[in-house]
Amino acid sequence: MTSVATMYVRDIYKKFSLLGSWMPNANISLGDVGILEENIFKRMTSIQNLGLQCSIRRGVSAMDFSLTSESGVKIQTKLGGEAAVNTTFPTGKAGVSIQFSGKVGFIFQASDCYIDEIDDKIRLGEKIATLFESGRWKKEWGIVDTLVRAGAATILVSNSTQAALELTAKASVDPAALVKLHADFDINVQSGDIIRFLAQKSMTPLFKRSRIKPTFFRSLGLNNGRIRFGGGREQSQTPTPANNELAHDMIEAIFEAIEPSPGDLRGIG
Repeated sequence: MTSVATMYVRDIYKKFSLLGSWMPNANISLGDVGILEENIFKRMTSIQNLGLQCSIRRGVSAMDFSLTSESGVKIQTKLGGEAAVNTTFPTGKAGVSIQFSGKVGFIFQASDCYIDEIDDKIRLGEKIATLFESGRWKKEWGIVDTLVRAGAATILVSNSTQAALELTAKASVDPAALVKLHADFDINVQSGDIIRFLAQKSMTPLFKRSRIKPTFFRSLGLNNGRIRFGGGREQSQTPTPANNELAHDMIEAIFEAIEPSPGDLRGIG
């Protein structure tokens, strides 16, 4: 599945600057801690399990996400009573035919989405620094600090050179609104290897993973003193211009977003 996941994560990131959950129905939560293996998030623990708490900024405005892979996907709709070439639809049924002609292709639609994020990253950074000093935090770990909650999602991913899916419905189907099929559809035919989630409720299909910048970890041992992430210093050490500049940088950006590996995902800037 590596090539499928790699392509899926690559194209999702290029479009939304967010990581795609893999598998698409993976249960991901804010504060999850882990690593990326071949651009797939592997959860190790959570900040809650490590004894940390953080405030959450909840999304208040809903939005939709939609993306179809650039090539190898053909969508054909059918009204009841019509004939549809190269399909096996019953004459009296409406429906939609989805054909994948390449090795990998996908359709991603998520509706009624809210974006949540960790609110006070500076404070969280201070707490993580304490964990790191006590040997309880690894530098390669990252945190899920932004999460997209989808009210419903339709995600189809092909892993076959030739794959097809036909869905029959009680009424005409808008190919741009497959996420709204709900229970009013049946699978007429499926061929090839297709990972499918059809109008599935309550998914977390997109997220952002960040890590503490390496410069902040290095600063913990600077001149045998500690710089707090809020910008202050222990009174036992006299500030210097260089150290003040580093403290300023900490205020500006403690975390950095982790992108998919450019070595595996060519074309991402």
